[in-house]
This record gives sequence, C-alpha cells and structure tokens, in this order.
Amino acid sequence: MDEGYIKFKAEWTQAPALPFDRLARLDHWRRKLYSLGLIGSYPGGIGYGNLSCRWDKPGQFAITGSATGNLPELDSRHYSLVTAVDLTQNRL
Repeated sequence: MDEGYIKFKAEWTQAPALPFDRLARLDHWRRKLYSLGLIGSYPGGIGYGNLSCRWDKPGQFAITGSATGNLPELDSRHYSLVTAVDLTQNRL
C-alpha cells in the first residue's frame, strides 16, 4: 500500500453543497460500482474508486469526496466541484 490517497494540492473554498438532482446520474453509477465492489476501502481505511463527471464550464467537474469509499450512499455533502486544474503544479 502507498502513503495515502491525496495526490494533489487543493485550494479549497467553502461553498453551498452541489444540487443533488444534478448529481443523480453520477450517484447512480457510484452506487452500482459500490455494489460490485469496485468502490470501497481497504482494511486500513484508505478508500478507492472516486468518480467524476463534467460540470457546466469547460474544465469543471464534480467529483466524489476523498475517503468516501467506505460509505454505501452519498449525499450532496460528499461531492465537490473542481473549477480549475493546474497539471504542472499538481493543483486543483
């Protein structure tokens, strides 16, 4: 096992939760993959299997939160909106 699951630098801004109705399709597939064991967590608690989907503007996407692999169901608090990515700096 490697050192953990966060592999990037995040610049986090607190904002209202994403509207769950907009996440319905992503959540559907996340539940399906969870039921198949393709999303989950290892015995040590490190989760695997994040999912994302494109959002409104180019370069934006909604993504399941870190360390949610152990949860069978998510709500809007468990998703984040990424508004920009800088690959050269490994930053969201």
